[in-house]
Amino acid sequence: MTRLQEIKGYIRRTKIRDAKRYALESRDIPVFRELANRDTYEAVFMAFEYGRAKGYRAAKKENKNENGFL
Repeated sequence: MTRLQEIKGYIRRTKIRDAKRYALESRDIPVFRELANRDTYEAVFMAFEYGRAKGYRAAKKENKNENGFL
């Protein structure tokens, strides 16, 4: 199994409620493409940071919902 296959499997096995709300949007892609044209590493790191922030917000919302705060 390649590392790419492992990553895809990891993503596929991660179940997130309301996943589309926290997914990368089509309007985000040109932004990252433009940044990658200037600085590939910055674009990759920015994409991960953006994904982490979206994941954090999704987890925070899910935690509130499970604990009855929303």
